[in-house]
Amino acid sequence: NSIRNNTINSTGEFLTNHGIYLLGDARNNSIVGNNVSIGYKGSSVGIYINHNEATAQGVNEISSNTIKGFTEGSSQGIRVDGLSTDYFLASTTVNDNYVDMTSLSSSNNYGIRYNTYATSSNSIRRNTVITNGTSTNYGIYVGTAQGVVIEGNFINTSSSDGNTIAKGSHAIILDTGAYSVDILNNTINSFNSSGIYSTRSVQTNLINNITGNIITVTGNLSAVYQTSSSGFVANGT
Repeated sequence: NSIRNNTINSTGEFLTNHGIYLLGDARNNSIVGNNVSIGYKGSSVGIYINHNEATAQGVNEISSNTIKGFTEGSSQGIRVDGLSTDYFLASTTVNDNYVDMTSLSSSNNYGIRYNTYATSSNSIRRNTVITNGTSTNYGIYVGTAQGVVIEGNFINTSSSDGNTIAKGSHAIILDTGAYSVDILNNTINSFNSSGIYSTRSVQTNLINNITGNIITVTGNLSAVYQTSSSGFVANGT
C-alpha cells in the first residue's frame, strides 16, 4: 500500500479516532507526507500499523508525516505493533516525522510507540516529537523489539502532574522487551520528566547503547534512569 500526501482530520467523541489504521497483514506499506489531526475524546492514534497475521517478513516506511493531537483522551502520534514473535514486522522505519501531542490535558500519551517484536533493521530517526499531559507521557516508547536505532531526534516532553518517577513521564522509555537499542545523538528536553528511562534487566550481549545525546532535565528527575543495574552503556551523554 502507498498512502501519500493526504490531509486527514479524525475527530469526535467516540472511543477511538484513528487517522490511518492498517490492521491484519500490515506489511510493505509506504506512509509518506500526510497531514493528520486526531482528537477530540477517546483514545486516538494518528498513524497505526497493527500487524497480527503469521505472514512472511515485510517492510514498512513511515516518513515525512505531520501529526497533531487535539484531544481530552489519551493519544498516540505513531504506533507500530506486531502481535508476538510469530507475528512480527521485520523492518519498520519511522523517520523525518513531526509529531505534536501538546494540546492534551490527559495521561498515557505517546509520540511514537514501537512494539514490533522485530530483531533488527528498525529505525526511528530525525523525528521531532513533542508531548505534554498530566502524567505517563512518553516521547518515544520501545516495548518489545531488538536492534532498534533511535538517532538524531528532537524530543520535548513535559508533565503537569508532579516530577516523580511514579508519575512516569519520560522522553525515551525502553520497556522490558527492548534489547540492543542504540540511542544516538538525540536532543532531549524534559520538564517534570526523565530523559531516558529503562525498565529492563541485563541480558548478555543485549545491552542498550546510549551515546552522544544532549539531555536537559528540568525538575527533580534524572537525565538517564535505569531500574535494574547495568542495563545499558552510556558514552558521552
